[in-house]
Amino acid sequence: MRRALSFALTLLLCAHAAAETLRIEDVLTLEYPDEWRDFGADDSYDEENAYYNLAFIGGAGDTELCLSVDLYYYEEYADIRLFSANEATIDDFAGWLLEGCDGTLEAVRRVSDYQIPFVVLRTREDGGTVLSADTLTNGWDLSLSAYAYADAYSDALRPLTDAECALFLEILDSLEPLPD
Repeated sequence: MRRALSFALTLLLCAHAAAETLRIEDVLTLEYPDEWRDFGADDSYDEENAYYNLAFIGGAGDTELCLSVDLYYYEEYADIRLFSANEATIDDFAGWLLEGCDGTLEAVRRVSDYQIPFVVLRTREDGGTVLSADTLTNGWDLSLSAYAYADAYSDALRPLTDAECALFLEILDSLEPLPD
């Protein structure tokens, strides 16, 4: 029994040690698998005071899991901070995110020592699955989206595996906000 426990602990420590840290200055850090690549932010679609791509990380292969970190501004939510909001406000935000999409609410997941609520959704897009986690502060929606392409052409998505969904949640759970 003791040997099995020692082996399990060693595996856990090795798995945790094999991680890279993504740091988005003045916003957050998060841990991702060591074998992934940091492709950097893509500012080609950024729109001042409306949308910013903050990061893009993922596996090196054409069909491996990818994660995009984005920031959207919604004027109608300028006065809302989910981390200090009541459950009804969080539920309303989740409902708003689901409007007009083919998706389901997976959970409201609280991360970091601050217990920041992230609305986790599973949506169907381009034939595949997208898992997203969103939180809101003063109109700014911090969104993490995980997906995988079906092939090298990147024109359709594929369904995510259970292991990929679990990995997305692990990455989300590692998120730590950075002070301004």
